[in-house]
Amino acid sequence: MYTVHLEALLEMAEILPHEVLLADGVLTLFDRSKGQAMFVSHQWTGVGHPDPTLQQLRVLQDALSNSLILFGLRSYPLAEALRSKPVFVWYDYFSCPQQRKKAPDPEGSLQHAIDSIPAYVSKCSLFVALCPAVESSDQSRIYNRSTWLDRGWCRLEWTMWNLSSVREPVIFVTGARHLEVSKTPQLHSVGEAAFSLEEDRHKVSKVLAVEFKKSLVKCLERGELAKYRFLLGWQKLGSGVLKLLISERADVDGRDSIGVTALLAAAYSKDATAVRILCQARADPNVKNDFTDTAWHTACEAGSLPELRAQSNGLTLNLERCLHTLSLGPGTAEAVHWLVDARADVNERMRPGTFFISFVFAAKSLEYRFKGSRSQFCSIAYHHSGATPLMFAILAGNFEVAAALSVRGADARIKNFRGKSAEDLAAEVSAPSYLVELLERFDVCRFTSESRIIGAKRTSTVSLRSEDYFEI
Repeated sequence: MYTVHLEALLEMAEILPHEVLLADGVLTLFDRSKGQAMFVSHQWTGVGHPDPTLQQLRVLQDALSNSLILFGLRSYPLAEALRSKPVFVWYDYFSCPQQRKKAPDPEGSLQHAIDSIPAYVSKCSLFVALCPAVESSDQSRIYNRSTWLDRGWCRLEWTMWNLSSVREPVIFVTGARHLEVSKTPQLHSVGEAAFSLEEDRHKVSKVLAVEFKKSLVKCLERGELAKYRFLLGWQKLGSGVLKLLISERADVDGRDSIGVTALLAAAYSKDATAVRILCQARADPNVKNDFTDTAWHTACEAGSLPELRAQSNGLTLNLERCLHTLSLGPGTAEAVHWLVDARADVNERMRPGTFFISFVFAAKSLEYRFKGSRSQFCSIAYHHSGATPLMFAILAGNFEVAAALSVRGADARIKNFRGKSAEDLAAEVSAPSYLVELLERFDVCRFTSESRIIGAKRTSTVSLRSEDYFEI
């Protein structure tokens, strides 16, 4: 497979297609004996070009440069991995032929490259999900981690990574100084994701079918029966089984060994059909697991709030800590507006619900204070007590949610138990200028029916509702 050496990537001032880089001798055929490969999964922000304004490229370059100088990554040895061996980067626009319909591809090299994505993923030692909050080239929408997860090709790449034999976690790059490590394998329905071309959905189904069969066989060969059962269930378990259990009077609010209910699990897996069936059977979304989380918290964490809220009419809502959870996960401005409209407290102060969570936060706070760790988890743990959802969103690098919270009345001057305000934390994490400006000027903002934003022009209107635009 064709790759670009890390040093060449860091020096790039423009993004050129595969054919140009190949002719210029920039591309390298990857060989494991020469180093390690990094797979970069990203979403295209332009038509015919993956990153017309270079916003994502600059974030990736800065994030990798910061990693090389050990910035805030002591909890995960990314810097060590980058230094241990030469790194070669796989990026679709560099690594795959980019012929279009107007330029026929008689050899089918583009389609062959698409079919080879599972093989490309399996050859890599690192998987980076590049999903910072950036605007499209025409400023019509915002792209972020949530929209990355909604893209069909991105889901396919992540699924292939989870199915591969590589045991390394996924590294989410949401900002130049915001990297999150996900060590828990997750499988999301690729067929239900968004594709620019509907025909691609059919192409993906073929790739998935082949790779699932390979993974199931490998699990049996290695004796990994737990993973085998998990994959088999993920692939084949349908709504019919759930309906059968309910018809046999199974307890829809039954809890497992750690208090997880069927509705909580369905919300976590973004299974809209299961959520609908369970809610129709009067499953209670407010039942708490052993960590005091409800289906609402899980939906906020997994990005499945639309699935659960669609079935919430007439239900009693317990939304305590939901905005905090949303701020840490793949939350969206739309989800913020729905929760606030449902009377979630936009200025709620954080207090851990269990001794276990308090103990974990205390341990990570000590790492922050005495070991100098500035990982995202340690920073949140150190500042969590008395923190507002706005503070959580800033520390988590979820700046779209932070902007939406501010517009809906979040007070940036409230201080947590460390004496820090949201304004202070935004300065510490180098938040985008539009958010800093929004926080600083909040006290003189007034809501209006205008369809534009003055004084914070870089904040996409996607973050706001029509009745919430403001003028400074």
